[in-house]
Amino acid sequence: MNICFLCRNFHKDSGGTETFTVNFTRALAEAGHCVHILCQDRGDLNRGRLGGPPPSMDSLEPGEARPPEAGGSVFVHHVKFNDHPFPGAWTVEKYFPLEDLRYSSAVARTIDAVHSRYPLDIIETFDYFRQGFVYARRRRRVPVFLRLHGWFFNRTQGRVDPWPTLSFKEKISWRMQRDTLIKADGVAAVAADTGDFVKQVWRINRDIKTIYNAVDSQSFAPGGEKDPCQILFSGRLIPRKGIDVLAEAMPLVIKEFPGVTLAVAGADALSDNGIQNSQMLRDRIGLKHVEYLGQLTQDQLKFWLRKSSILVMPSLDEAFPMSALEAMASGCALIASAVGGLKELIDHEEDGLLVDPGNAPMLANAIARLLKDPALCRDLASKGLEKVRTTYSHKRLVEESMESYRTAIKAWTNPEQF
Repeated sequence: MNICFLCRNFHKDSGGTETFTVNFTRALAEAGHCVHILCQDRGDLNRGRLGGPPPSMDSLEPGEARPPEAGGSVFVHHVKFNDHPFPGAWTVEKYFPLEDLRYSSAVARTIDAVHSRYPLDIIETFDYFRQGFVYARRRRRVPVFLRLHGWFFNRTQGRVDPWPTLSFKEKISWRMQRDTLIKADGVAAVAADTGDFVKQVWRINRDIKTIYNAVDSQSFAPGGEKDPCQILFSGRLIPRKGIDVLAEAMPLVIKEFPGVTLAVAGADALSDNGIQNSQMLRDRIGLKHVEYLGQLTQDQLKFWLRKSSILVMPSLDEAFPMSALEAMASGCALIASAVGGLKELIDHEEDGLLVDPGNAPMLANAIARLLKDPALCRDLASKGLEKVRTTYSHKRLVEESMESYRTAIKAWTNPEQF
């Protein structure tokens, strides 16, 4: 099958949706499919760092793609887009999502150019940047499949009726994404909670299939000796990821276990008082007990996951985070907030521990419990590892996605039957 992904940034080390796309692209190509990536920033792919042979870059030249039966191929197409279309555009952007609308139009033109050379079977877009908005509204030549990765959680902060709090620009963006969902030929969410939340907030009654994310358990795997006192946090340093909760919980842990250390991996951000959140963590927890690693490459992240015994994820909301799967695949015991898809991933007391979101004492108690009982920590990690290897493989992700693609193609071909 010829599959096209709309992914504005395509970096294997970015995390989140970009990491999902790179890994899923590789899995589809290994399964014999031809994948076309439409993006503005190709990042490290210009240097051939996808893994394996460098993908073809100049994809509009005919004859470069190997046929699917030869093992599949990956093509990365650059979307030509001017960030500064006219003087003062930034002023308009303050009140209207001009960039999203213009980029979506550029994507639609690029789809037509690619499809004229390499007939596409389906286009997959995400709930970020409204990339598929213009193409989904047209009388299109290729069916559109929308995968919900949790953009809604970011924008609504879990509120069922956020409309009164949105700015005019946010309301336009909201309408653009809602319209894309309505017009898409197929929709899936990375967690059942995500799909249910979107239907509730947008008041939409349509089928949204749940297709959980996957992890490469050969790439992310246990290795070397675990440090029993090493805890890892991996994620952006923003309140939604629960860093304030972590800053409150860790001193409680350190009082009982003074030898414990917390490694913090992720992009930094400013706190409300203008201080970098990495510095806030150092100030509140203590320099001796915190090591800020910054944003890691995939190889660096693997090193820290293999070294750490516990990964903490005190998020206030999540869809189905890749970092949780990567931690479990690396043999870490997972302590996470009981929110979103984390409740679907973790069986409490069986293969991880769940805590109430925003509850620092409960988080501290969960960490202390595993530090006191290394056997329990190892048991949770072992069962988590077994779960991701058997349930969250790329083989399963490809099979379920292909089934949903075929259903979407049927809906596009015979809309009266759906």
